[in-house]
Amino acid sequence: MRISVQQFKGGAGKSTTCEMLASALAHQRRRVILYDTDPQGSLVKWQANAAATELTSPFIDVRAALAFDALVADIEGVLADDPGASVIIDTAGAAQDFQDLVAQIAELVIVPTRLNAADGTEAIAVVTRLDDLQAALGKAANVANSVLLFTLTEAPSAWTKEARLFHDHLSALPHLKTQVRKLSAFEKMQSRGPLPEIIEGLRKDGEARVRIQAREYMAALNLSEALLAEVEAQIAELRHG
Repeated sequence: MRISVQQFKGGAGKSTTCEMLASALAHQRRRVILYDTDPQGSLVKWQANAAATELTSPFIDVRAALAFDALVADIEGVLADDPGASVIIDTAGAAQDFQDLVAQIAELVIVPTRLNAADGTEAIAVVTRLDDLQAALGKAANVANSVLLFTLTEAPSAWTKEARLFHDHLSALPHLKTQVRKLSAFEKMQSRGPLPEIIEGLRKDGEARVRIQAREYMAALNLSEALLAEVEAQIAELRHG
């Protein structure tokens, strides 16, 4: 499974999406390689935070890869050694040409967005650019077979008029049914490490307050697994379609 997570705007949830998928795969004891191609290094920092809190997962491997040729060579080596490994690539928002190249080695592109004008406009731009890339390169080109939007937002009761407008607009495009409606657990995850390790660490502490935190993280892990299941179903359909 080869997935690229792309958005032209920073802060839209690219790294969070990668961390969710990696946490779900690790919980199922499946190997995943996360490639951090963003100079900001959000995933590399996530791995460092996990190491600092002793919450690293043996199933998650984060690698920095800023050059496309080096990225391709490393992925080929990983999959030759372990064909069952999953590959997830986090791309830099400003590197649109690089995103075009990555889309050509991915099976699926996920475009995370929040329901606001800045994120929504850029999400639509990503989808349009990849459609144009496919048209320019022709049917023989190996551009990702599917581009799906993934929405990270608040509950509908808290939506602004602008959020409702973009929800209706984005819903007309191919999108994942799974949505993040509460971001707090995922924001905390970024400073601590993978969800399964956070939950296991909290369960060892018998205090009621900690058990409540564990339930919050467990809900986040369940949502991450729902996202993974939907992504894998889409990839299976593409492979056999």
